[in-house]
Amino acid sequence: MDGGYQGSLLDGNNFGAAGAAVVGGMTASNMVFLNTNYLYLMTHRDRDMVPLDPDRFSVNQDAMVKLMAWAGNLCATNCFLQGRITT
Repeated sequence: MDGGYQGSLLDGNNFGAAGAAVVGGMTASNMVFLNTNYLYLMTHRDRDMVPLDPDRFSVNQDAMVKLMAWAGNLCATNCFLQGRITT
């Protein structure tokens, strides 16, 4: 998602504050490299897709909604092997 993600003021789309060259995403002068061998998604042991109580019932239809909870972090074991190039 580098470059034109969410557009820029240069391509005719007006997102965000006035005067910003690129809004959201990455500018053309940045590159990011991810070494996925050293990235891990760590799940919290008490919030790994557990249902939350109580159930939610709808007033005007025959339906029930069950809320699910998940919590965790994206962790890196060797940040030195991740990369970023800027000009």
